[in-house]
Amino acid sequence: MLNISSFLGLIDYANIPVDYVYIGKLPNALSTTKREIVNDIFIGNNLFIVRKEGRLANGKKNSITQFEMPLDALSWALGSIETMFERKPSQGGLAKEVLHLDKQFTGENIELRYGVSVV
Repeated sequence: MLNISSFLGLIDYANIPVDYVYIGKLPNALSTTKREIVNDIFIGNNLFIVRKEGRLANGKKNSITQFEMPLDALSWALGSIETMFERKPSQGGLAKEVLHLDKQFTGENIELRYGVSVV
């Protein structure tokens, strides 16, 4: 089984491995007419992969990053957000003072942190 602590390398759009599945594009609220932020989602090599790319209006790319996590961790992360972070303790959610969860998948420690935004 793959341990993703060894860096995969950025997905090259011209040479996407044949066993990778393109899931789709995730919209980004920070995109503007001057800079589009593209989040492409892939499944490959038992990983959930999000490749983020900033594209300027003149066609140049100004940032490229990639996030990878074991595919098994995806359902845990979504389930934890829905059942632990979004519910009151009386409804089976986390206690007020608990602001994170963590679990190991395929040798990788995945941690979810509760974030608060003040507008």
